[in-house]
Amino acid sequence: MENRKRHPVVPMEHIRGLVVAQGGRCAITGLPLDPREVNADHIVPLSRKELLPSKGPENVWLVHKKINAMKGGLTYD
Repeated sequence: MENRKRHPVVPMEHIRGLVVAQGGRCAITGLPLDPREVNADHIVPLSRKELLPSKGPENVWLVHKKINAMKGGLTYD
């Protein structure tokens, strides 16, 4: 079994709020999100420790999982 780091769980009510706030669209591309293809992504990646990323829900947005995989440890800007 693979040993993976556990990230803080984003509360479901926050996820629902993000869906509404983002109009059901990917925060990066603006394309409609399919619930089967969506990831909660850290806006400032946790791997970028020099930027002091928050582990809380305020540092999360919803993106298409393929976009999230391409983004990796990059920041939005």
